[in-house]
Amino acid sequence: MIKNVKKVACDKTEAFKLMGTYFWLIDKQKNALRWWNKSIQEGERLGARLELSRSYFEIGKRLTEPKSRHSELKGKKAEEFLEMARAIFEELDLQWDLDDLDRIIAYR
Repeated sequence: MIKNVKKVACDKTEAFKLMGTYFWLIDKQKNALRWWNKSIQEGERLGARLELSRSYFEIGKRLTEPKSRHSELKGKKAEEFLEMARAIFEELDLQWDLDDLDRIIAYR
């Protein structure tokens, strides 16, 4: 996947987010944080608001998990990532994503 994503810039933000999620799920949290940081950098560089908002959401969601050994990424706490995700979800009128975010917040 990463080999192919080098050719298609518009997919980098999501591919990096997915790599982060993969590493998180196999309990390599430090690697996950590196990939998520790449996702944020690429999303900001490309102006990929949709993918960036979903990266923020994924990071915020994972950092709030009980098994998380990390409480922040690049100086931002989970709650900040969830707030940034919410702002973009509202701006883009992404109701499904907003509902998912509300469900995660209510569960915590």
